[in-house]
Amino acid sequence: MHLTFRLLACLFALVGIYLAAALQNGPAVTDAHVCETARRFGITSIPADQCTPSLDLWGIRVAIVVMLLCVVFLMVDAYLVRRKKREVSAANNLSPASYSDRYVELMHIILWIADYSAWGRWQKWQQLVLNGAILGEINALQGASSFLHKAAMNGDIHLQGRLRNTFEYKDVDQHFWRKAAFNFNPDDRTLWRAFVIPCAGVTDTLPDFDSLIVERSHLEKLWPRHDLKIDWLITKLWIRAKCQKVTTAIKKMEPSHLIWFSVMGTAFCALVGIVGLSWQSYRGPQPIVLGPISKPAVTAVPAQQPGSSPDNSSSSVVASVKTTENQNIGLSQEDISTKIDIWRSVEGALMNDFANALNQGDSVIGGWADQVKNNRQDVLTRLSVFRNDLSKVSSRLETLRNEYSKYDDVLDTLNWPRKDNMIEAIDNFAEAIKSMPADLPSNYEGKIRPYAGTLKSEWDRTATWQSTTRRMAETKRKELSNQ
Repeated sequence: MHLTFRLLACLFALVGIYLAAALQNGPAVTDAHVCETARRFGITSIPADQCTPSLDLWGIRVAIVVMLLCVVFLMVDAYLVRRKKREVSAANNLSPASYSDRYVELMHIILWIADYSAWGRWQKWQQLVLNGAILGEINALQGASSFLHKAAMNGDIHLQGRLRNTFEYKDVDQHFWRKAAFNFNPDDRTLWRAFVIPCAGVTDTLPDFDSLIVERSHLEKLWPRHDLKIDWLITKLWIRAKCQKVTTAIKKMEPSHLIWFSVMGTAFCALVGIVGLSWQSYRGPQPIVLGPISKPAVTAVPAQQPGSSPDNSSSSVVASVKTTENQNIGLSQEDISTKIDIWRSVEGALMNDFANALNQGDSVIGGWADQVKNNRQDVLTRLSVFRNDLSKVSSRLETLRNEYSKYDDVLDTLNWPRKDNMIEAIDNFAEAIKSMPADLPSNYEGKIRPYAGTLKSEWDRTATWQSTTRRMAETKRKELSNQ
């Protein structure tokens, strides 16, 4: 299985590198770099300026590929491991019962119980976990022979014996083992040799058996190689051993309670992250609701991409922040009241209408592929409504800027820098949908996706500007109200 784990480690490392880059640079920049690399190697022919797939799409593709590879690798490894076990079992003469090894000699019975049965492994794990020592070979054989002797006395296993200088095997009565027991000594040829000895206090002469055998199927039925209950007990002992090892390591460090809290907190965070990613992947992308000011549900503002040039919205906000105090100095009471009304209207009705327009567009962008397939005309109608709503909001912004052009902060804050880019992205997306034939081709998603990606990028920038402008309007209104 080591090959599988190495390959999976490489796959997860690639996925981790991609996610780390996406968290640092943003999904749009990361996907653009991925597309550019794919274009250079001839994997795709989409131009670099139009290659803007979504993070969700790439994540789904990577997850599907990883799962399929995991299944294939595990199936191949399972087959190879099973074949290797069969070869090892055949080499150790531990294959399932066949004509040549139907019966098992006494020493092999003891070795099977001690080393290969589930009960024998359980005894070794108990000794290791509870006493902190490895169960020696002699002690393991002694425990196995004692267990075999009890089973023979109770009649759970029926041995057949052959007297010395004879050829026939005869059944040994279960009560015979109340006077006899098993013992073993080292042997130069077979490592160990088992024989029968009288029990303590027995003076009778015992039959001289030179061989004791039992059917292999009976032996494996009584002491199977794998037993669900015993395997579960072994698993519990293994977990307990790991916990003891961690506890021992923690006791050597100070303070131990803080280390435990850190370990538990890390495990909890990892669990929450895995559950959250699994749920997000199962649920799929959801539209972001930008509610009214009374019940704000403003979209999150993405971090500025490292190395990228800030757009006009960010520069205008920074400039407005730096000059707010200077612009408010020397204003008359009438000007202060006027600007308070301006910022209140921007913060409330204007930005709420802007949010509703963005929500209208997000409902189309979120699941455009299925919507185009099911009802293309409805998508075009909603895109038209989205475009008209944005145009109305843009007109109201320009009206405020023209009416109150004497206030520099109003001009800067209400300047929507990427209005033309947003309108152009909507028009291009709509034209791409209209250009599709009545019977959609199988690759229609690939033809429309570049335009959908551009529209999604512009939507993100516009949503960021809308959220930032609302906060700036609220900040300016509060500052003026406190004067």
